[in-house]
Amino acid sequence: MATPPSVVICGGGIVGLSTAFYLSALEPAATIHVLDTSPTLFACASGRAAGFLASDWFPSSTASLGALSFRLHASLARAHAGRATWGYAPSLAYSLASASAVPSSARGEDWLFDHSSRARMARAPAPPARLPAWLAPARAETISSAESTAQVQVPRATTPRARR
Repeated sequence: MATPPSVVICGGGIVGLSTAFYLSALEPAATIHVLDTSPTLFACASGRAAGFLASDWFPSSTASLGALSFRLHASLARAHAGRATWGYAPSLAYSLASASAVPSSARGEDWLFDHSSRARMARAPAPPARLPAWLAPARAETISSAESTAQVQVPRATTPRARR
């Protein structure tokens, strides 16, 4: 009989813990070690990204992985009551700019196109019909739809629960 594999996953955020979850389902006998550089939860990318998930905000070199990750998160949410359990929710993303600070010909997310953010790959659907009053005076463009972005409550999504 073969010895069960021992696997080390570097990073205890949403990607690392999702990898551990799928690996445990694929290879139940595996010993899985999750390592993280921080002694505190969510001090790195998962916490700083506030649980934001996107399917198409990636450069071409990782676009297929980003799309797969997004589909897997959506699948987990459907299978495990993600909205109630960890706050999974499809969402919209807007690019906002002060109406007085941006020339009328500029787009709100133009700064993204200089490779300073993965969001540069976002496609811009129609602008929102109406901004909430607290955003006025601002100019906004919708840069994602509920089909391509979602959000989770990271502490709820990555905290182990007792099995029933």
